[in-house]
Amino acid sequence: MAPHRPLAIALCTLILSSAPGLGRADEQPFAERINPYLTESALAVVRVPLERLQTTAIGEVAESLGVVTEETRTALQTVLISVDAFRAQLVAHGVTDALIVFETEYVMQGPYGLFVYRAGAKTERIQAALTAGMNLAGLAGVQQLRLVDLGGAFFVGSEAVLKRIQDPFPVERPGLAGAFDSVSEAAVQFVIVPSVDQSRAIREILPPFPAPFDDVDGKIVSRGVRFASLGIRLEPDLTGANLRVDAHLDAFDAESAEILRSAQHRALRLADGNAELAAVIPKIKDFCRQLEFQRTDQRLSVALDLRDATTREMATAISSLFEPALLVNPSNREINQLKQLGIAMHNWHDNYQVFPAHANYSPDGKPLLSWRVHILPYIEQSNLYSEFHLDEPWDSEHNRKLIARIPDIYRFPGSKADAGKTCYVLPILKSEAGITTGTKYGVKIQELTDGTSNTALIVAVDDERAVTWTQPADWEVDTDNPLAGLRTLRNAYVVLFADGSVRRLTTTVAKEEWWKALTKAGGEPLNLP
Repeated sequence: MAPHRPLAIALCTLILSSAPGLGRADEQPFAERINPYLTESALAVVRVPLERLQTTAIGEVAESLGVVTEETRTALQTVLISVDAFRAQLVAHGVTDALIVFETEYVMQGPYGLFVYRAGAKTERIQAALTAGMNLAGLAGVQQLRLVDLGGAFFVGSEAVLKRIQDPFPVERPGLAGAFDSVSEAAVQFVIVPSVDQSRAIREILPPFPAPFDDVDGKIVSRGVRFASLGIRLEPDLTGANLRVDAHLDAFDAESAEILRSAQHRALRLADGNAELAAVIPKIKDFCRQLEFQRTDQRLSVALDLRDATTREMATAISSLFEPALLVNPSNREINQLKQLGIAMHNWHDNYQVFPAHANYSPDGKPLLSWRVHILPYIEQSNLYSEFHLDEPWDSEHNRKLIARIPDIYRFPGSKADAGKTCYVLPILKSEAGITTGTKYGVKIQELTDGTSNTALIVAVDDERAVTWTQPADWEVDTDNPLAGLRTLRNAYVVLFADGSVRRLTTTVAKEEWWKALTKAGGEPLNLP
């Protein structure tokens, strides 16, 4: 992944991490609750209050900045819908905050995280949701990655960090409470809070900066950074969602704060005088003026609001220099679509304790509308779902009018199938050995005795076998040739398994092995390529 991306991708990815056991999430001040679970080398924390995050607003902001193209719009929507479904599921089970903790000792092992939950939360469901989320994010197979409930929060991180948290050293961080308080209204909060020991190391090791910043050295930095904080607020606006960013630098004394303010002023003057930057960003001078810190006693602050024309133009110009928001390789788009469908199926199961049947049925036993219609509320298509007459067949006079409004998630990338048709189907085994039998009854996870990771849930078929998305029609597996009809993409089949993972199966897979994946309780060991 490129080192720089627009805001949307950062907001989407930071939710998919986690960490340790706290006391009750609805008692002490937030800083007091998490401090015992920061290692002595922890330096920065990203906090996302899950109830405050609006993923739809992220998309609106990206659109307003002009960083979404026709090619990336579907990919952006796919990721945002998946993230929001994951967020909503965690909130429903009692999770209040998701945190990512960055520290200096275990840099090579990556950050660790916390999913903090309130008293009375449904911890078993939280663990199941996090496990599914890790599968979808491709984290389940990471060596030594642990998911542990420590009471009050779930930890996700390395074994080494887990041991350090379970046997913590007392660490004093005098700026922690003030850092979170300074951005308490933000949907995403990023704070840097050096411990007393880290400040001492900065003071002793950091040499003086070169001219024209030679008045800044380790002593000034250690005295000048009690904490740094950045809050991203997604606020309602008459014209749609609005983005506001607030940044603060809190020093231990006003003298150190003034030296840092002056140094930043000089740095900005160097930037706005750079001819190369000015050629790329014509209003660089105006924007640099907006970036200047304002000092109040020992605190430096700056705020950027997209309602300001100059800020908006600058944000658009910067975004255009890098990859479009959430640019996803088209060759991987089908994987993202299947992952989103996997989250929807698991959310359905979470509510009804069963995967959806292939269709709902009329009182006289006739199939009416496909499962693809019934999971619409779980892919942010509640309005479309409310327009269907659920007691009528898919091709009734009313329901037939909605076929043309097929959601993008059901459009397989590159498919030439007729309008209103989809290649995403359930594999149906009439023998009742499969996860779907083509009846009005769904299947519970407990019935998948072969294991969810060994049972195929949704597949992609070729255009010839594509079906109208609202029609209660799927893919009836040919028992003699169970691979016939699967869509081949870059010498592989793309399959969503019941654990939420998406796998590419090489076209050389033996039909006997594929048959094992289609059955839910065959008891055979699975050895897919």
